[in-house]
Amino acid sequence: MLLKQRGCSLNRNSNGEIIIVTVGRFVKQKDYATALKAFSALVTRNKEKNFKYYIVGYGPLENCVKTQAENLNIKEKIEFFINPPDVQGILKKSDIFLSTSLFEGVSNSIMEAMVAGLPVVATDVGDNSYLIKDGHNGFIVPCKDVNTIVQKLEYLSGSEDTRNEFGKNSLSVVELEFSKRKFLESYLGLFSKLQ
Repeated sequence: MLLKQRGCSLNRNSNGEIIIVTVGRFVKQKDYATALKAFSALVTRNKEKNFKYYIVGYGPLENCVKTQAENLNIKEKIEFFINPPDVQGILKKSDIFLSTSLFEGVSNSIMEAMVAGLPVVATDVGDNSYLIKDGHNGFIVPCKDVNTIVQKLEYLSGSEDTRNEFGKNSLSVVELEFSKRKFLESYLGLFSKLQ
């Protein structure tokens, strides 16, 4: 069902831009400092590639996040979307989803990225390792580990085919987890009726 949303090709940008996207509130928990440092290092180490970073969110640390981007001299490569009405539209224009959260439950933003057919690089917190099968639909990385984050972003940005394959795998994982959950809910509903 979800796989049909994107058609056969997951190709997103014809202008050669590789767009990394993060969706999350501007709060300490989301650790935008690490995300921005990683993006800055990625741009510095890969000058031949055209990277863009979409940051989608809202919250009390908005100005702080914007200042950090300015201090790292990457402001011109970042586009901020403050509480936009169409997050899925932004995700569908992007190539890689990045989450640097310090703690998390089940991440709605990661699930939304997977539904949009994105490969995901995310920290090893909460249920992230349940959603992201390392090396299959993305990568799980340690919190605050800028170097590992950059390595995984470099790997994914190096091949459109890999991004497409990981993105399709993301959709499959979401479909499987949703159908498992639906089955369990149906089973529990039936069981409660029998009591």
